[in-house]
Amino acid sequence: MEGPAPVTAVNQGTMNEGTTNPATGPGASGRGRPGPSYDLLYGEAETQLRSAVRSLLDDKASWRDVLARTETPVTYDAGLWHTLAVEVGCAGLLIPESMGGAGAGYREVAVVAEELGRTVAPVPFLGSAVVATTALLCAGNQDELLGKLASGAVTAALAVPFAAGPDRLPPTSVQLAGPERGDEPDSYRLSGKVSGIADALPADVLLVPADGVPFGLYVVNASATGVGKAPITSLDMTRQLCDLHLDGVPSSHRGPASGRGDSRIGTVRTGRAGPGDDRRLRQITPSVRPAGRRFPSHQAPARGPVGRGDPGTSRRAVGRK
Repeated sequence: MEGPAPVTAVNQGTMNEGTTNPATGPGASGRGRPGPSYDLLYGEAETQLRSAVRSLLDDKASWRDVLARTETPVTYDAGLWHTLAVEVGCAGLLIPESMGGAGAGYREVAVVAEELGRTVAPVPFLGSAVVATTALLCAGNQDELLGKLASGAVTAALAVPFAAGPDRLPPTSVQLAGPERGDEPDSYRLSGKVSGIADALPADVLLVPADGVPFGLYVVNASATGVGKAPITSLDMTRQLCDLHLDGVPSSHRGPASGRGDSRIGTVRTGRAGPGDDRRLRQITPSVRPAGRRFPSHQAPARGPVGRGDPGTSRRAVGRK
């Protein structure tokens, strides 16, 4: 079934401008002031986007293909991501049209995330097209890099631990040093380690919060000398984590690492790819979870059998299929 099931306007919050909100209408406050406008139903453009993504994933990301890839050294599907990013245009959904993107919003992002979660597709959509892109948009003045992200020519990752959240951002573990002889103007050197980063393995560019003067967000070429990525055997190998090591790596300052974007970045950082991934992960993880596998606490497998009272069952019952 395409899109969510039909809902009633009043009970589910779907309202038009000027409609009386039950929470603030005569029955609640007596004032009868118009409430906010909500629309939880997907439109034609969003339904078409869902159909295009689902068709591609049905063809390229069957559960057998996904499972087989998790057993290989390269767990991300670069070919599938290129098709999603370039041909479907998923990489530039949040990027304004003036920078080469689609000028869409988080509703379209949610559509793509739901479909990727439905198949547990091993692509860096959340890390690059959502988290890293949001960080750059918040930093401002990133037209050139955002244009490359929108075109699919570059994939980026925000170098913060996967377990970080909006209310528990980790201390900055990367230190800033001055440029060395021969460095480009306004460049800096970074050294340090960040543990457990999602979607950094396939990234061409790393956005690294660094402590120093100026404190802020720095752009690092992932192939530069001094950059080391150590893959982690994670619970969810479709978004394999890695530890990042930086040893005097050249970088450029791209804006503050804190501000109005922090809560949004932290929220999507800890979010799952979509409401369908819980079911698929239960099918895949039994055969790819050897002893000693490392994963954050919020990724830990649920205890007890799947059934009545299991949170996964409840999520599947309300998730859009």
